[in-house]
Parts: sequence; structure tokens; C-alpha cells
Amino acid sequence: MTIMRRLFAALSLSALVSVAAVSPAHAADTAAANAAATWLTTQVSPAPTTGMAGEILIGLASATDPALQPTIDALLAQVKSGAPTYAAAGGGAPGKLAIIADAYGLSPTSFGGVNLVTSMTADTAADGSVGSWPSAFSSGLTMAGFKRAGATGPAALSTWLLSQQNADGGFGYAVGAPSDADNTALAIIGLLTDTTPAGQAALAKAVAWAQGAQQANGSWTGYVPVNSTCVLASALESAGVAPTKALAWVKTQQLANGAIGVDGSGDVFATAQCLPLLGGVSYLNVVWTPTKTVTSSPSPTTATTPTTTPAPSRGVPAKTSADPEPSAAPFAVLVALVVASAIVVRRTA
Repeated sequence: MTIMRRLFAALSLSALVSVAAVSPAHAADTAAANAAATWLTTQVSPAPTTGMAGEILIGLASATDPALQPTIDALLAQVKSGAPTYAAAGGGAPGKLAIIADAYGLSPTSFGGVNLVTSMTADTAADGSVGSWPSAFSSGLTMAGFKRAGATGPAALSTWLLSQQNADGGFGYAVGAPSDADNTALAIIGLLTDTTPAGQAALAKAVAWAQGAQQANGSWTGYVPVNSTCVLASALESAGVAPTKALAWVKTQQLANGAIGVDGSGDVFATAQCLPLLGGVSYLNVVWTPTKTVTSSPSPTTATTPTTTPAPSRGVPAKTSADPEPSAAPFAVLVALVVASAIVVRRTA
């Protein structure tokens, strides 16, 4: 039994290494994504904060409806205008902006007059921690930002992130804090950019923790379960883990008007954070690609009636310092390798 566990762990690592370059998007529910995105366009007046506008932009880029373009243009103008102040606040904020810039075909080295590569580097301390309140969340966001900018971040970024991993494989808001879905999600995103053996070993452990922590209904517990589920399932998808159960559960949280609900009301932050999962992408590969193609049923899976006024947005507290609002290997091959190894062990036992 011990031999088989070791073989399984080793083969899991090997399989994860093979997808570390970021797995392609899963079969997205385009209709659900476009419905959610369309609802978001009705929630941008008065103008949101720069941080929330950025979250909405990442969400909208995960959809495909060309009718979203006017809202995208307005939000991009707002975020570019606020980029100097927002990026200067640090705590992963420049990383988020780099993701947004690349998602919309803009230069991360000249976004709103800011060189985000320079900002991300300045946001990273000598020990590799990010911002004034370091977390796996802000580190993963920054590592994703460097990846999207086509730049190499400080090696200490990975070193610091690795030092935050708990013995169970997950990541908490601080070293030694209980592992949670939100920080583990962004740690997975960050570790997907680290191709070193140490990075890939940590990635395998983080993925294993996430799979073990998933609830029977497909969700994860968290500060706000729907947000936590969407962020972690999206990160796992990039690591090669099909988000089938999580996606099915999230769709039960989608209201008739397209919004993702929290306590029965449409929630802006939850909807923005769930759009990458609905669209089959993550922070590492989301790109605005408008098309009218619909690949799934346009009907939300729940008949919940939303309230006319959305509840205040709530989300994970692991956020960038600049955000005032609250805030991650192919299985058939793995199985085949495990079975083959089991046969060898039995023959040599």
C-alpha cells in the first residue's frame, strides 16, 4: 500500500508537469457566460471603483457577446485613467492590471501610462513577498501578471510562495493559517508559471488538497462559497482538472436574469469572479474574443427570482491592497500510468 501511494504521488506530479503550461479551456457554457456578462453591464452606473471595474473587465473578457463592447470600452478607459494610483497601491494590483491589459490586446508595459512590469517588480520585496500584507493570493496574482506580460518575475516570488504552503498542500491567508480555497486557487495559478521541480511538486500538492476539500455538491467552503468555488475551479481547470461538478453547482446559483446570486440576490463581485469559470478560462489565458456563437443552453439552471436591487458585492478578503471592496495532468493518462505501475509492483513483489 505504501508503495502504491508513493507511485501515485510521483505519477500525479509527472502528470501535472505535463500540463503546467496551462491546459486549454474546457467546453465553456457560452450562453451562461454571456447572460452573466450582460447582467454585469447593467451594474456599472454609477461607475465602480478601479479595482471592481478591473474585476468586471476580467469577467467580461471571459464572455463572447459583441454587444458587451461599449461597456468594455468605458471600463477600460476608467481603469487606464486610474492605473497610476491603483498600481502604486501594490499588493498584487499591478498584476491584476497586467492580466486585464493582455486580455484586451493592450501592452502591459504601457497601460494607462504605467509600465506594469516595473510596477510588479517594485511590488515584490527582496524576500519575494508581495505588498504590505503578503498572501498567496497576491503572489499568485503577481506571478500571473508577469506571465501575461511575457516577462520574467523575480525568482524570489516562487521561493516565498513555496514557503507559505501548509503540510496538507493548501495555502491560507498567512503561513500556518488554515488552508482555504481562495488563497490555494491563486497559489495554483502562480505555481502553474513555475516549471521548476519544486514548483511542480508544490502544485501537485495544492491540487490534491483542492480536490480533497471539494464538497459533495461540487462547491468549496469559503468566505463566500460561490466566489471561492469559481476562483478555485477555474484555477484547477488550468491545471488540467475538469471543473464539471463545480460548474454544475455554480450554474444552480445563476439567477433568471443571468447574475450569480449570493443569498438570493444578484451579486456583482460573484458574477465577475464566476465568469472565467463559465467561460472556460482563468487569469492565465482569458482573452476577449467576441463572437455570437452559443455552445450551450441559454437557460439558467435555477428558477430563483432575483431581487430588483442587487445586494452589496461581497467576496474573498484575500485581495490586492488597492481594492477597498472585499475581494485559483490529463486524468486518463494518470490512471493508465498508475495501473501499469501496479502491474509492475505485483509482478516484482
